[in-house]
Amino acid sequence: MRIEWTDKFKAGVEKFDSQHKGLIALINELQRIISVGGDNKELEKVVTEIYEHKKNHFADEERLMLDHNYPEFEQHARDHAEMLDKLLKCKQDLVTGDKMVTVELAGLMSDWLTNHIAEKDSRYGRFFNDRGVY
Repeated sequence: MRIEWTDKFKAGVEKFDSQHKGLIALINELQRIISVGGDNKELEKVVTEIYEHKKNHFADEERLMLDHNYPEFEQHARDHAEMLDKLLKCKQDLVTGDKMVTVELAGLMSDWLTNHIAEKDSRYGRFFNDRGVY
């Protein structure tokens, strides 16, 4: 099922909203490859792109959180570390030939959108907006 950008994913910080839109595009590409029975090279490529995207995005978020003493920083950073660990495991499983991991990853990323981005990131958005960061 294709994911469309909606305001529920909006954090209110332009850079991060743009990065979240990029993540949605990558998730949609992953789902497309799965639905057409894409080969492992295609799957490995998009999973690597998702991992690199998240790693860079998390670093950007955490840097801004530290700069502004975001009170939920520690938990947010733990969530990020857990997600990166899960992504790395999925990536490693795929390299060993486990194509089923991509279905698991698509679900994991969809859950991340609804449970982390739509809820937790919207909280930091309000926090940063109150400090003049848009």
